[in-house]
This record gives sequence, structure tokens and C-alpha cells, in this order.
Amino acid sequence: SASLILAGLVAGDKTEIHRVYHLDRGYEAIEKKFAKLGAAIWRVSE
Repeated sequence: SASLILAGLVAGDKTEIHRVYHLDRGYEAIEKKFAKLGAAIWRVSE
């Protein structure tokens, strides 16, 4: 869920979240929205 992203941002170190298909169902382009807020976040294909 989006709470995983928030927890990763608060951790302050590099965080990887795998199998994010559940985020795609609930949020459109969530990485772009967090990036607009200043988060260094990107999507990598496995």
C-alpha cells in the first residue's frame, strides 16, 4: 500500500519495494505524485 512508500521515505535510506502491482490498482502514477512532493522515487522493471 501507499504506507510502504511513506515508511520508506521516512527511513531515510534507500528502500526497495517489490511487487507493487497492488499500488497500480489503487493509484495512478503514484511515483510521479510523490516525486512532485520532492521524493526521490522511481519505478524499475524486474
